[in-house]
Amino acid sequence: MTKKQKILTIVTRFLIPSLITALWLSFIYGNSLKTGVESSEASGLVHRLVNTIPELLGLGSPISEHFVRKAAHFTEFAILGILVCSDLWCFSAVSLTRPFYLNAPILAISVP
Repeated sequence: MTKKQKILTIVTRFLIPSLITALWLSFIYGNSLKTGVESSEASGLVHRLVNTIPELLGLGSPISEHFVRKAAHFTEFAILGILVCSDLWCFSAVSLTRPFYLNAPILAISVP
C-alpha cells in the first residue's frame, strides 16, 4: 500500500465519519440555542406541512405541534446515535462479527 493510499484510507475510514458526526452535533447544538419563538416558528412550518395531506383528505389537523416537536427531537438524537455507532465501528471499538467485542481504550475515549 502506498503512502497516498494509506492517507486516503485514514481520511475515508476515520475523518469523514467523525466530521459528519461533529457537523450533526453542531446542528443539534445550534437548534438548542434558538429561542422559544424561533423554535416554535420552525416547528409551526413543519406542522403545517405535515398536516396538509390530512387536510386535503378532509380529516382536519390530526397531528399536534407538540407531537411534531417531540418527533423532531427523537429524530435528531436517533440520527446522532446512528452516527456515533458508525464512528465506533469505524474506529474498531465495536465489531459486527465478533459478539461482545469492545476495544476499551477507544470506547473510553469516545464516551465523554
